This record gives sequence, structure tokens and C-alpha cells, in this order.
Amino acid sequence: NEVSAIKIMSRDVMYVNESDALEDILPEVFENRPLAVVVTNSEGEFVGYFSPEDCMLASERLKFYGSSV
Repeated sequence: NEVSAIKIMSRDVMYVNESDALEDILPEVFENRPLAVVVTNSEGEFVGYFSPEDCMLASERLKFYGSSV
């Protein structure tokens, strides 16, 4: 019995563009708490992703550099 990916995949994913500033997207990430943040380029192609741990590290780095996130 085959199970398709659509039946078990998570849809709790946020998409952002690689040119989006972290200061702009992190508040939404922390509010919505997606399982992953998928990063795309201007053509909508996959570039990479942030895990929840990556988002925490980015937030800490921004605070270190004086951001108000």
C-alpha cells in the first residue's frame, strides 16, 4: 500500500525571498512559528531554508549587532 507525500507532508512552512531583510521577516516567524522558512530567489526557485534553530541564531546575532528584533 503506497502512501503519497501529500498525505504526510507538513504545510506549516513560511516562504520568503532571499532579498528580504531578516529584521522584517523574523517578527512574523516568531509570531507564526512555522516548522521551516523556505527561501526563494526572484524567480521563485528554492535557495535554502531556515530551521527554527536558525531563526533563533539569526535573532541573537541581530540583537548583538544592535537590531530591535
